Amino acid sequence: DAVAVLNDMIKDNSIAGFHIFFADPWPKKKHHKRRLIQLPFTNLLSKKLIKGGYIYCVTDWSDYADQMLSVLSNTDNMKNPYDGFAPSREWRPKTKYERRGVNLDYTINEIWFEKK
Repeated sequence: DAVAVLNDMIKDNSIAGFHIFFADPWPKKKHHKRRLIQLPFTNLLSKKLIKGGYIYCVTDWSDYADQMLSVLSNTDNMKNPYDGFAPSREWRPKTKYERRGVNLDYTINEIWFEKK
């Protein structure tokens, strides 16, 4: 369980960055509460980041991308240097979920927030 590991095994202000690529979007509205990117979780991630550390999320689900932007915009000590979606990072590996989304003509949205 990622939350237990973060709470019990990772020191605050010790991580340079978190990569969350194509997390389950839980598309049905009644399941949105199961989405990983929620305020309690992002506040925990922020607490573990060093100053200048980042949270980098990528999704092909536009509704989830909008939620990620909203949640991270309200996360303690985090700022969006792009005022919206971020440009793609050339070094980011392409996942099978991304290839599937591209084949279905889904937009790949990238979100980048840095700790203040």
